[in-house]
Amino acid sequence: MPLAQERLAKLETLTPREMEVLQCLRNGLSSEEVAAKLFISPPTARFHISNIYVKLDLDKVRRGSVRQRELVKYLELLGKPSQVIASDRQADIVSVPAPSAAVLAETSAETRALDAANLADNSTDQHAAPVKRPPQLKRTLAFGLAMMAAGALLFVIIPRIFSSASPLVPLATVTNSAVARIAGATIAPTRSSELSQVESANASKNGLCGESKRIPLSDAPRFLQSQGISLFTPENTDGAVLSNKVRVVLGDETGVWIGFHWTDQSPRSGLAHYDRIRREWAVCALTSADATRNINDLALDSQGRIWAATEHRGVAVFDQGAWRNYTVADHLPSNDTFGLTIDSNGNLWLATWEGIARFDGARWDLIYSVENGTLVSNHVHHIAFDSRGDIWVAYIHEGVSHFDSVQGQWIHYNTKNSALPGLEGRRILVRPANDKHSEEIWVATADGGLGVFRDGEWSAQNSANGLPSNHVNWVTLDSFDRVWAATTQGVVYFDDARWTLYHNLATFAISFTKEQSERCPPPDYHVWTATIERGLSHSRIPLPVTTLDVLAVKYFSVDGQELAQPLALKPGEKFRVAVTVRTRAPYRLQEGDALMHCDPDAQDRFGAFQHMIPPKGQEIEPGQPVTFTDFDSLFTAPALPAGVAEKTFSSNWQVWLCTRYTGPVIPITFSVKQ
Repeated sequence: MPLAQERLAKLETLTPREMEVLQCLRNGLSSEEVAAKLFISPPTARFHISNIYVKLDLDKVRRGSVRQRELVKYLELLGKPSQVIASDRQADIVSVPAPSAAVLAETSAETRALDAANLADNSTDQHAAPVKRPPQLKRTLAFGLAMMAAGALLFVIIPRIFSSASPLVPLATVTNSAVARIAGATIAPTRSSELSQVESANASKNGLCGESKRIPLSDAPRFLQSQGISLFTPENTDGAVLSNKVRVVLGDETGVWIGFHWTDQSPRSGLAHYDRIRREWAVCALTSADATRNINDLALDSQGRIWAATEHRGVAVFDQGAWRNYTVADHLPSNDTFGLTIDSNGNLWLATWEGIARFDGARWDLIYSVENGTLVSNHVHHIAFDSRGDIWVAYIHEGVSHFDSVQGQWIHYNTKNSALPGLEGRRILVRPANDKHSEEIWVATADGGLGVFRDGEWSAQNSANGLPSNHVNWVTLDSFDRVWAATTQGVVYFDDARWTLYHNLATFAISFTKEQSERCPPPDYHVWTATIERGLSHSRIPLPVTTLDVLAVKYFSVDGQELAQPLALKPGEKFRVAVTVRTRAPYRLQEGDALMHCDPDAQDRFGAFQHMIPPKGQEIEPGQPVTFTDFDSLFTAPALPAGVAEKTFSSNWQVWLCTRYTGPVIPITFSVKQ
């Protein structure tokens, strides 16, 4: 391939926004000037510039003067009237690595709280009606004018892009014979079968989801010691994690499927899979008529096919080596789709903005809607079936409906006619009956916590009962019959007695995967959470039994003398801590286990190292006492602020056993006197 054509091919991988940034670079603007001109933040401008360098193979060029000369050669092509650059082509997300951590600012540091304003914006999860995103259209038109000025007439038809945090603007009702409406923009009728042929031609016939290559896990995920979880982000996965805004996760036999939403800081969306066994990623070639594909829900059917409910783009399925897309042209009631549910007969049910559709393997049918007198609102977010086969419906703004097969009628619940705590339904969990409780229906709401329907009555689980937030995005059940809830203030689980905090990151969704473990006696379960602004999180499921007992916490002076408790020290005085624990059979302490500091602020270690390990070379059997201590990194009593005569300090620690925190939090407490 001639060099000029090769460069043109690389230019075609740029997104419309990156082409705008490239035009600014062509005019000699700095990153700050690019940000000002395009009304974006400087970090976002640098992000786009870094992506441009990667796509044009300039990221490895270290000398600025050489990079600039190479960039000029690309810029010269933009001015040639014989060439037309297709700016509306979707970038190949498989081959584009994420920018380096030096380019992207850390979205949220371990030692500070999440930004409340960003959280409020990012936690909105597309439950308002779709509306257009005018800035995207404006930017695309601006790029078209730039191409015309260069002598090349560029015709760009870009579907309108919608903001996830937009005000409520209802869609027009879409009938089965209506002109196809993609993302709310009326275009010439295009059967989804035609779109499917295009997508099938572009998708790989091999692979898990049409990926062009597998991306090995190169960097270790970021470990948040205070939370006991690992974070996979665009920065530490070579771009395989497409965005820090993960909308949904779904575990399978080898790993987990991840659906993303784009943000200004992470302007990519789509679908990926992480193979935990092979430790590699697949970024799915889920192509569409536009450059974004926000994923709202995922489902795996009995044939092993992955289904994706998308924002503004209908439903996609990877079948026989290619992606097939279903839209209103295939009798979907709406292209805005939210929840996917597979019933006991293998039928796929879809919650949409215009009612509930069902796919029987051959065609979609609108089953329930306001128009046929079954629903109180067409805006449905999730569907579930109980043990009787009754259908439960969570509305985006109107509470819950239940078809009672015994009475043969629909029953509608809201906050006025029942004790349902919220109207903004997000997810439904059917908790099967056992010897401790009858069957329960749990409904996650964004405005009232969790509603629990048991024995014909509603009750509430909310912040008054221990939830970190009443904005609940997800509810699910683990293998130990514990209810898990994902909220905008963290993830918690419920053992029928109390809620326990799992982590405090704002979260959309939760999924579990299972493996056999030689290290830990019961089957080992992995917990995956879709965080709203920190990427994909992973850890092991909290063990359901008491694994160890804390026998003693003692304090010693530098010369080894045991100090009396409560401990009172002078500023600057050093001391050592010895914590003795005993595991319960069949658990045992092994290499890799430790007593770890679990406060978010590293300053709370007061000079001590972040963990203490068991004595090396010692075989520790279940039930055998073992003492954690550190003779090298001692605690140091801090200086007191001016005017303060005495103050108490505390440092929290917990045992890391079987690659997860277990047992009680152990406080190291002392007072300091002037």
